[in-house]
Amino acid sequence: MKRKCKICGTRFETPYFNRNWCSDACFKEIKQAQYNKAIKKAKEKSVEPKRTVKPVKPLKQYVKIKQRSTTERANLLHQLVIAFNAYIRRRDELLPCISCGTMQANEWHAGHYKTAKAHPELRFNEFNVNKQCHHCNIVLSGNIEGYRKGLIERYGEAVLKELDSFTPLGKLTTFELKELIKHYKSKGK
Repeated sequence: MKRKCKICGTRFETPYFNRNWCSDACFKEIKQAQYNKAIKKAKEKSVEPKRTVKPVKPLKQYVKIKQRSTTERANLLHQLVIAFNAYIRRRDELLPCISCGTMQANEWHAGHYKTAKAHPELRFNEFNVNKQCHHCNIVLSGNIEGYRKGLIERYGEAVLKELDSFTPLGKLTTFELKELIKHYKSKGK
């Protein structure tokens, strides 16, 4: 295939369709020109004014949570959860995981049989919350079948029926929250 060199203009024979140079000297000049063109383009891009970015608005849910968490009731509820979960882990420290029966785990949780979100009235029920390994509580989403068997073994079927038919009492007042915090902090020691 006969081609014309881009640099010196001489005609040359090549077996490749994409070769535009006749010698190594011409090839170096082509590469230098490509390099200079790329540098010039990069400088032009950096000179362009940067676009102004509109500030990102926070998610509405986050703003609501942040505002809500500053209330006294939310702070008390958070303290109660910490005290209650510590008490449960202390109470059950010599017992195995209620769902799978293991005694060896890297992390122990205070797992709920009926979830705190779906059944807030059972959130602080001592029969509803037991020591559970991380694997059962997080990876297996509570391992409810194993939890059910563990509840029957540990407390009997009467407690399980009571948990399944529990009627809500309503929201806890701030006074009740303070009393429960004191109660579980003293029990957890």
